Amino acid sequence: MVDSHLDVRLASEAVREDMRRIARMLPPVLGFQFECRLGSPASRVDLLPRLLLTDGSCDALLGLGDTPPTLPEVARDHPTWRALGDFCREWRKPGGALNTGVMDVFLEFDLDHPPPEVPEPCVFMDFARPVRQTREFAERGLDLLLGDRLPASTRRRLAACYEALPPEARIYSVGVMFPRGTSALRLCLSGASLPRWLSYLERIGWPGQPGEVEAALGRLPELADQLSLDIDVGETLGEKVGFEFAIQAPIGSSQPRWETLLGHLVERGLGLPDKREAILAWVGHMQQRSQPESWPKELSRIARELNGRGLSLFLRRLSHLKVVHQPGRPLEAKVYLETLHRWLHYSDAQQGYVLDDDAPRGV
Repeated sequence: MVDSHLDVRLASEAVREDMRRIARMLPPVLGFQFECRLGSPASRVDLLPRLLLTDGSCDALLGLGDTPPTLPEVARDHPTWRALGDFCREWRKPGGALNTGVMDVFLEFDLDHPPPEVPEPCVFMDFARPVRQTREFAERGLDLLLGDRLPASTRRRLAACYEALPPEARIYSVGVMFPRGTSALRLCLSGASLPRWLSYLERIGWPGQPGEVEAALGRLPELADQLSLDIDVGETLGEKVGFEFAIQAPIGSSQPRWETLLGHLVERGLGLPDKREAILAWVGHMQQRSQPESWPKELSRIARELNGRGLSLFLRRLSHLKVVHQPGRPLEAKVYLETLHRWLHYSDAQQGYVLDDDAPRGV
């Protein structure tokens, strides 16, 4: 089901085959994203599967516990995958720091070129939403993923980024960009407004001009509900920054707003009209009764146990837009298409199935 609803204008057959080859190494997951470059004519996306403890995907990938690994032996011997295994072993320890602090792990596979025999992902650890002070978890996770390969100067700069945070903001994700030939970390921050983010960039010594960013973004902050910041932190602070825009509304009511937002980017020359159409066509859903033969076995089992009171559903939605600013270069716009699992429960009052947003996201 990884690419069955992805428009060919977004991913060519060659890219789909690369994704299928990667997917065969991975266990079934309850959520993943595609990263699509809105302004590029190339039919290619990057693949971002999501690992959870609650759905067994972490254990199944690496053969932890009693689960045989889906990852081939040649990959398990690769340094990046060994480091991820070390991380996951600690993550799954009940009551441990990572177990309580890390919500999920996203793996990002860059597909601008055919992947090697052992595809090497970027690894993002996302912190649990109630946790505001995430520095302890970030440092412990980085020790497991990188050990002494993380330069002391990068550790100091990471600490400075935490110390300079606005009171209302948090670092919600830290990424290690294993395949990109850099020791820089990707920090994803949320909770502040654009003026506060620009002041923050000045405090941490960002080499760009905040005034240029504000002018370049224009009306974009007005068209979204939430604005997040991505920065690259290494021995120096990267000059490239990303601003993520999200619309916090149910799928139905968010669709016209996404049309407006993407249309604005097309008008500014930051997106191609056919890419906009293909991205908007992604939105929808797949429910168990429509594809019973291809449905994950564990979800089918749980649905049978619910005896008609619950129905398994995968939603397809637009997660967020990221606009990348780099001094001296035009803006680049990327849209993240997402699939995530939800349960429908049968409502006697409404005589039908309704979306249960309070239900656990995993199995």
